[in-house]
Amino acid sequence: MASNATLWPSSASNHLMTIMMMLFMIMLMNHCPIVSAEEAGVCTSPDDKSCEATEAVDAALALATKVVESLKATKDAIVSDKLEVRRVDPSDWTSDFYLFATENIEEDELLLQIPPEAYLLVDSDDYEDGMCDLKNAFLEQIHKADGKGSSASTALFADYIAYLKLTLDQILPRMPSLWSAKGKALLDGMLQDPSIDDDNTLPPHGATEFFNLECLDATDPDDILAMATALGRGWDVAITPVYDFIKHDNREEKINVENTSLRSSGKTGFTVKASDPIAKGEHLYHSFDRCIDCGDAPEVWGTPEIFRDKGFLEDYPQRFHFGGFGIMPIISLDIDQEGTNEDGQPILSAEWIFEQFPIYGSYYGGTRFMKEHLERLEGYLTDVLVPAEGSLPDDELEAILDYYDALIRALTLGVQMSEQEYWEPTIDYSQHHESLNASEDLFVVPEEHEVVDTIDDFRRTLYQAESLVYDSDHYTDISSFNSQYQLIDHYFDPETRDVCFNLDTIFQMCRSYWPYYHEVQVHKTAKYVKEDIKRVLFVGAGDNGLLNEIVKYPSLELVVGLELDQHVARLAFKHFGAQTHYHNEKVQWWYGDASKTLYMLPREYFGSFDMVLVDLSDTIFALTVSDELDVVGALSLLVKPGGVFAMNELFFKKVSDVFEYALYYQVYNIPKLGDQGFVIASNDVDLLNRDLTHHKVNDVLVEDTLLKTDHQFSFVHDYRRNPSSTFDKLCKDPDTIPEKDNLQDASPGIFMVLEVEELNSKPLKKISKVKSAIEKALEKEGMHVVSTTAGKKTDTQFVTILKEGYIVARVDAENKYCGFDILLWSSFESFEAVKLALIQAVGGSRDKTSSFRIVTGGMYGVSTWKEDSKSHGPQIDKFCAKDTEPVRAAASPNSLLNVILNESLDLVDKDAKFAVAVLCGTKDEACESVEILKGKKELTSVIPFYACSDSSLSDDEAEECANTAAKEKLDAEFGDDEEKIKFFVVDPSATIAMDTVIDLLDEEDKLEDDIYGLATVDSQLDMWKRSVVDRIRTTITRLDPVFRAHVLFNTTESSLEMAFASSGDELFIDNLKKAVSSIEKKSGLTAEIRNIFGGLWKSEPTYIIDDDAGLKFFKPEDFDLKPSLEQYKTQKPVGAQSIIQYTNAIRQRPTLVVGEDLKKGFDKFALTEHVEGNPFVEAYENIGDGAVHIAIWDSAMVLVIWDGRVQVDVNMFCADLTVTAAMQADLEKALPDLEIKLRDFHPRGYGQVVNFSEDLVDMEEPHWA
Repeated sequence: MASNATLWPSSASNHLMTIMMMLFMIMLMNHCPIVSAEEAGVCTSPDDKSCEATEAVDAALALATKVVESLKATKDAIVSDKLEVRRVDPSDWTSDFYLFATENIEEDELLLQIPPEAYLLVDSDDYEDGMCDLKNAFLEQIHKADGKGSSASTALFADYIAYLKLTLDQILPRMPSLWSAKGKALLDGMLQDPSIDDDNTLPPHGATEFFNLECLDATDPDDILAMATALGRGWDVAITPVYDFIKHDNREEKINVENTSLRSSGKTGFTVKASDPIAKGEHLYHSFDRCIDCGDAPEVWGTPEIFRDKGFLEDYPQRFHFGGFGIMPIISLDIDQEGTNEDGQPILSAEWIFEQFPIYGSYYGGTRFMKEHLERLEGYLTDVLVPAEGSLPDDELEAILDYYDALIRALTLGVQMSEQEYWEPTIDYSQHHESLNASEDLFVVPEEHEVVDTIDDFRRTLYQAESLVYDSDHYTDISSFNSQYQLIDHYFDPETRDVCFNLDTIFQMCRSYWPYYHEVQVHKTAKYVKEDIKRVLFVGAGDNGLLNEIVKYPSLELVVGLELDQHVARLAFKHFGAQTHYHNEKVQWWYGDASKTLYMLPREYFGSFDMVLVDLSDTIFALTVSDELDVVGALSLLVKPGGVFAMNELFFKKVSDVFEYALYYQVYNIPKLGDQGFVIASNDVDLLNRDLTHHKVNDVLVEDTLLKTDHQFSFVHDYRRNPSSTFDKLCKDPDTIPEKDNLQDASPGIFMVLEVEELNSKPLKKISKVKSAIEKALEKEGMHVVSTTAGKKTDTQFVTILKEGYIVARVDAENKYCGFDILLWSSFESFEAVKLALIQAVGGSRDKTSSFRIVTGGMYGVSTWKEDSKSHGPQIDKFCAKDTEPVRAAASPNSLLNVILNESLDLVDKDAKFAVAVLCGTKDEACESVEILKGKKELTSVIPFYACSDSSLSDDEAEECANTAAKEKLDAEFGDDEEKIKFFVVDPSATIAMDTVIDLLDEEDKLEDDIYGLATVDSQLDMWKRSVVDRIRTTITRLDPVFRAHVLFNTTESSLEMAFASSGDELFIDNLKKAVSSIEKKSGLTAEIRNIFGGLWKSEPTYIIDDDAGLKFFKPEDFDLKPSLEQYKTQKPVGAQSIIQYTNAIRQRPTLVVGEDLKKGFDKFALTEHVEGNPFVEAYENIGDGAVHIAIWDSAMVLVIWDGRVQVDVNMFCADLTVTAAMQADLEKALPDLEIKLRDFHPRGYGQVVNFSEDLVDMEEPHWA
């Protein structure tokens, strides 16, 4: 694959770039014929009152027009009379020039013919050499135009160069290479994470260095002009006057011209034709990177490169290439805008350019690359970019922020899509298995473990290499199931009896390290709950891992699980022995789309759970429950006062935006995964100061040992308190909320599978009495029975239609079993009562049942819909009732600095004396920190660095002056002395000119390896000091253990922030808490640690850990699987059921169902040949706005429920599993406009059934038995 790795040479010095910028400005002011508007007798707009309107002249427009006329006059050239060059906004004489149509233009109409003498083209396949050759060719034209060449310039190039000299002062400053030093530093910092090697930075590469080609003479303004034109206005390796007035756009519907090749143009040159009709007044559009001469440009060039070379951020569609410099292959995606939401934000879609997401080892490859940059960029915005306002030109900061937004959107979309599809790694596993040395690039083995003695040790190592998930010599594919939502694969090692599984080829979990993942998330989170664990809700984790840990709590009353794909849970039982607990009356499974399921949870569930646990990818953040509430926001409302929330993976920033308190845990040395992180959060529990509670839980294998430490925060990486969460904007005055209209905008339903077992068989044989008992029980609970339908009086399966929904009963007296389908589209608050009434109606008991729920469609036109809507879904009222933070605007007391400095020094290891540097204001001002530190016995020296006193200096000049003075001071006071600085302080008097002195100290190697930094922030103007202190974490040390913290010291009227950073202290959080507590006592102020952020995680790729060191390879016998085996062998499936949710759509658009068409289609379907016998068919067409259609055979039953609008739900049961797919095909053929949205497919039966009969035949004795 082509790469742009050779486009840019190594960086030149900043000094050279400064000289170049100065020379360029000299060129603009002196060398080029550029004069002011007053001198030239022109105005900046025709409305400029300083000029007479009749005398106002747009000089640049005149020159641009002259360039076009000169091309027309060139031999063999053609310029259509239907074209003109003008500004985008004629009233704004700083807007850009483009070609426009003056009349309607037809498709294929010739617009331009440009002969070879009218453009410059060099012959080079190398971009860098080509740019140098093109620059030199254009430099020769500049010399000719100035009369310096061997011959005269053509009129076309003379006019073109005159136009450029007049307009480049507007165009060139857009290019990042010509920004201020501060602007370039901010952009470079945003693109390059210092912990990632240079090859893995974000694009564009060489963003601020594109002038740094060896062929450039930085002392020659003409050379700079030539290079700027070649790069900024060039086309491939050509400069084409007039053609470069055509506007760039990548939208196919916008591109309206096409040209022949420049490289094979012949004597008459190349031509430009209209590829589509062009209306009068419309731009001419083409694409910089999708053209006949572009070659492989689309594979290496896109939005970032246009931003670098042309100086603007292109509109959608945008193209991004990430990696390709150490990540193979390159990650490339196209992003387009589908519209905008109510807030005016773009609604985006994306697709891989090369059909699939090419990734080498999933998490450790491209996905991790994108996730790490996302995490870093979130902090870069708040810690660096926002505080930088005012320290660089506004247009540069605006351009950086615009490009920041584009990067965030591209990376987020890339991560979301990468969760779904991967290319298989192409690795010869056998070679790596034979020799550990063969995989040195994948393993990092400590010296003490170089020799691998046993196969178990080596296999344990394999678990930590993402690209060696399954060794073909050991793990074999035992199951591959394609559900409605994903491909589920299971692998088995017969030697260790270990089982692992993938979802859509992405590795998920192995039984051998199950406890390291699930135990830690569940039981560590529970320790932050002070009271007994009674109610828990989890989302995802369909492998039943979280659930099997949760049910260990003896105080548990209710656990609710939300999952999309029930096949993950069923196969986890089959292959892992992990029970689904459908038979546990304390457990409720809700299957369906998470956003819809949350909307349907009973209202009393919100604010009632001790723990809410989430194990999902970050696609959850794109889902919404309502117009104002996303899924994570809704989940946070489920947490009760004193409760906690936990979520896997790197979502600290997003979770902490929602909750008031959040901690991020990072646990290392987990087999296969290497490390595991998760966020713990709470609305009201101060996690940093909460004493942990040890709940009495049995059968915990690793949580207590893996996280056992004398220091509570040893595994905490980040902490944040966010008193102003994203909910604040949702809180409104009740008096200002408009009343909702009377239109029903949703028709939800809840479906339950209920299996009742171990019944008295005698009453079940009298079907008429069973029907009567069920009807009476339903009416007693307030349900309104419409009719009970059966094919024959003696049929053992029948349907009871209700105004509120329907009930299906399948009675099997011989096996003492009754299976129920319960669907309610209203009266949802009665669901549990209806369930219990049905159990009692057939003589059953709650402890002999199995059940789970599915969120489905319902019925429009139900009279109680308004009351029903109040019984379910999240409510934000309780959250909005909380107190707000007081406003503290007064200045902080001066005495506080003394206390802060003294206590902060105590955080430093006192084994040896150390030096302190202080960044001060000018020498004319008092530097209080120096006075406080003088005389401290533990200090070898206190070194003040001062800002320059000259107030006339610009920001860049003041910064350079401060660095020069600091360098001189270092040379004078340190010389060749080996003493280094261990602690630096930013004094309150320091100005932003001191911003980069710490960088200088680092460059001069005058900082200790373990270093501390401190600053106080007393106003918005001091925000830059945060960034200086944080350099310890972001540029100086980078790798853990390194932390920075923000601490607030509050009085009733004032608030002072302490920014503190430290590297090398693994117990930083514990030590910081002690220091802050001491400051509180000595100052009498209230202190609050507002946030703590760690550095970049040390890579823990493949350490081989002995069992006695705490890492254990778990085998089936390590788990108590006896209950699972008993359940596995008692399962008796009697049939299969599909719950299918369709949308009626014509030409892919939801379309109202015509009731008569639905009835005809259903009647046609009922004639299916796949079920024996003639069905009993009946329709109920007066239920709400929709209808219910029923077909009953001896061995099957189908119900079709139309909600009165566009949704059609199908409940299909058949005793023969193999028939269900054929019946579904027949139905879809009879009703061809139905498009499937969701499908649940599950077995029905008794014996606590979880698996289909085929599963049990396929594996009579499970692997784990």
